[in-house]
Amino acid sequence: MKSRIGILTDDTAQYTVDKFSGSHLVHTLPISIDSNWLNSVQDKNEQKQSLAYCTNRNNHPATEEDIRKTLLCLNEKYNEVIIPVLSKQINPLYYLIEESIAKLPNSASFHLVDSQTIAIGLGIIVQIAAGSASRNIPIDDIKQKIRSAVPKIYSIFCVKNLSYLYWSGLIDLAQAVVGEYLGLSPCLCLESGRLIPMHKAKNLRHSIDLFWEFALEFDNINNIALIYGDGFELQDFHILRSRINHHFSTATFSEHKINKATSSILGPQTIGLVIMEDI
Repeated sequence: MKSRIGILTDDTAQYTVDKFSGSHLVHTLPISIDSNWLNSVQDKNEQKQSLAYCTNRNNHPATEEDIRKTLLCLNEKYNEVIIPVLSKQINPLYYLIEESIAKLPNSASFHLVDSQTIAIGLGIIVQIAAGSASRNIPIDDIKQKIRSAVPKIYSIFCVKNLSYLYWSGLIDLAQAVVGEYLGLSPCLCLESGRLIPMHKAKNLRHSIDLFWEFALEFDNINNIALIYGDGFELQDFHILRSRINHHFSTATFSEHKINKATSSILGPQTIGLVIMEDI
């Protein structure tokens, strides 16, 4: 017997907690596919909820056919599938899924959502959808919850490895070469799903000050999450942590190592702050 609602997202999603309501309904599509992908999708005995894993360097961007196979697999298990994915301004996965859905006879069963964010921001959207689905909330109400949450999530990233932004198609080659040569670490804010340059961080301490200034722009904060990449340790952020815990004592604060999918887009030495306001 089919379950009523399932969730499909991409592997840039990171979650504020390891276990959350409805996590068993969440499946993950990688933004890049490895040679073992199809076997993991078709393995009916797979115990983990993720439909695919990237485990080697022979990856290629997910194709429409890859996505079609995933959707058909999910259609056997769920009556309807909500699909929140990373911002379509950052990666074309949204458009590939959209094209794949349009060619399916039961396309109305799939509900594609541009989260306009990435990493923890996307994870928060997935947690909202999964928690609602686990409580058997109607599909239209879940979609409304997501629409209400998207404009309440704000992110800032300080990026050091500009070549990754070039490979992701987000900046041109000259910007990447000059930026890395000069050792620049631009701070980028997500606005309507687009990464907008706001500042240039001189060093880690300056990045932390910029993050703190960013956080102070908000009043009714529900959740604050820090993500950090290679070369950083939790103790590097003790000043920021102390400020947040003191000033935003009612907000939930968490810290997370950046995952591989997000670092493949923004770079492995990225740090970021994600804020969600009360809905």
